[in-house]
Amino acid sequence: MSTPQVVCLIDNKRCSVLNMAKSFGERLKEARLKANLTQVQLAKLVGASQQAIQKAERSQSGQSASRFVVEMARVTGVSPDWLATGTQPLIPPLRERPMRAAKSTKFA
Repeated sequence: MSTPQVVCLIDNKRCSVLNMAKSFGERLKEARLKANLTQVQLAKLVGASQQAIQKAERSQSGQSASRFVVEMARVTGVSPDWLATGTQPLIPPLRERPMRAAKSTKFA
């Protein structure tokens, strides 16, 4: 088991602990929970089945989940590199973060 590394992001305000000992499944579950998504919701958003997400989180999916890594990272707001390997910061730099649509506000 390796020692966790602390990596500060660009703004030096948010830090993420990178633990190389976490499996892909553990990182996926962590990302999904931080995004407040169920397995069913994540599956629908990335075009996979709930069973595929469940197997991926249990690290039983082999290579089948790898085709969804970039999309799962985008949907959950984490770095694809972190999700795939655990070697990059959890949260991508600002220039790599997906743009979220602003809520519309009606003015009188």
